[in-house]
Amino acid sequence: MIKLRIISINFLNAYDYILHQLRNETTVIIMISGLKLANGITNKVVLQLTLFALFVFITIGHSAAQQLIFSQNYSVPTIISPSFTGLIEKDRMALSYRDQWPAIPNTYVTYAMNYDHNFAKLKSGMGIQFLKDRAGAGDMSLTNVSFLYSYNIKVNKDWYVRPGLSFILSERNFNFAALTFGDELVTGTGQGTIEVKPYEKRQYIDFSSSVLGYSKQYWAGLTVDNMMRPNQSFKGDTARVPMKFTLIGGVKIPVDFGGKRLKDIQSVSFTMIYRNQQFYDQLDIGAYYTQEPFQAGIWFRGFPITSNMNVSDVNFMDAIILLVGYKIMDISIGYSYDFTVSNLINHSGGAHELSVVYQFRKDFKRKGKTKYAAVPCPGF
Repeated sequence: MIKLRIISINFLNAYDYILHQLRNETTVIIMISGLKLANGITNKVVLQLTLFALFVFITIGHSAAQQLIFSQNYSVPTIISPSFTGLIEKDRMALSYRDQWPAIPNTYVTYAMNYDHNFAKLKSGMGIQFLKDRAGAGDMSLTNVSFLYSYNIKVNKDWYVRPGLSFILSERNFNFAALTFGDELVTGTGQGTIEVKPYEKRQYIDFSSSVLGYSKQYWAGLTVDNMMRPNQSFKGDTARVPMKFTLIGGVKIPVDFGGKRLKDIQSVSFTMIYRNQQFYDQLDIGAYYTQEPFQAGIWFRGFPITSNMNVSDVNFMDAIILLVGYKIMDISIGYSYDFTVSNLINHSGGAHELSVVYQFRKDFKRKGKTKYAAVPCPGF
């Protein structure tokens, strides 16, 4: 169903607002004083000069919260599921950097840092994770500090089940002084706006839970985020974050050339990630080729599952992602680029993402050390 939404200019900078809409919605059509711009807010000057008008946004669905999504889903896998915490035989430190839509000024930059440890005797993993996301000229940002835990359960000789939990401290803020309002453009006095200043900071706590099942060849899991449905409104009213459900799965197939199977050294993997948050659905499908220490992959990101399939304006293709990775001793380095294939193809500049993962050396021959199979998902 198409929902008509009329929003007064007495909100925040319209450019910033539109960026947040575009990040989470498939298609946006904007009507500005008779001027029609479709899916490409590329001319910021035009928008600012027409702020004295009412903005009529015709959007498919409803707005979603600011969500953090990386293209290298498995470089910091605890982002998609806390069940991955400590699911290694070494301590792990992971760093990720993402620059989304660099051709559009003041869009999205995201950082992630993770450290987790495998407590093998306790069959547990613990870790801490830091996420920082910044968007828009108003520096609207989200900061998460997460404390992670997972527990390993051996079902039989082939399969393991690993539940996980994440306790999250969040802070969302923006810079009110960096925003431009309609009355400032109309008067031209440079004395600022008459708008009442809202809260510039919002803090809350949240929880995520997950379960992961895996063997030496297969893995599948479910994650539920935003379980507390925290209120993130800057205006003092209620704007609760909808719960998000993430389903992951994949298979790793050893490659056999000339009758010689190289096991984990050479393989192909197929994987998927499905996300649902209130009225939004997203499906990522990926394939990898691994010949240690090299790895290459391709992902398709889109919106093929939706209740709005009969809407001709919706573009269900978002991006095609290419990635490469290389492991040097205990250090893994990955790079990926998102090729935009939606209507923003000529304007966004895609997305660059870089990750560095370091696994600390440990002596696993010590007496009493319990060892179990690692999940067969890709490294990036």
